[in-house]
Amino acid sequence: SLAIDLRAPAAAEVIHALVARADVLIENYRTGTAESLGVGYAALSAINPRLIYCSISGYGRTGIGALRPGYDFVVQAEAGLMAISGPADGEPSKVGVALVDLMTGQNAAIAILAALRARETSGLGQRIDVSLFDSALAALANVGSSVRFTGEDAVRYGNAHASKSAVSKFCCRRWRFRLGGGQ
Repeated sequence: SLAIDLRAPAAAEVIHALVARADVLIENYRTGTAESLGVGYAALSAINPRLIYCSISGYGRTGIGALRPGYDFVVQAEAGLMAISGPADGEPSKVGVALVDLMTGQNAAIAILAALRARETSGLGQRIDVSLFDSALAALANVGSSVRFTGEDAVRYGNAHASKSAVSKFCCRRWRFRLGGGQ
């Protein structure tokens, strides 16, 4: 493990030496911060053209949200994940874990693997841009498709399923159980 103060005068020399032999670099600064610290894609890919440079942000490196910081809880609300979570007759609820953070990490890992594979044939690295918001929207693809094609707003179903009646929680005198059946 290594900690480097990127504002220290000697930091650039250490970073450049590491990047010269690195395969992958992952950063999650707000847009423009890595560049201001001298560790942006342009600077580092000039040192190592084979470098896979993955940027993780709240809303992507371009567009109207590019300068906004990202936070799982906020993105859950803005993307609509909270709107479909929680009791059917209750308030929107956040998912029980930092799900958007986890999905974004998985998306970044998959993109890095694809870039490493592409580098085997091209010999060149890539800049990867993965955002919390895009990851959350991708997870809601089925909900979005349903709204688009039925014209009906998405609603909260609690522990039930939107389209499968045999997915629910059942309570008996001594037990509670979940039942799920496919189509």
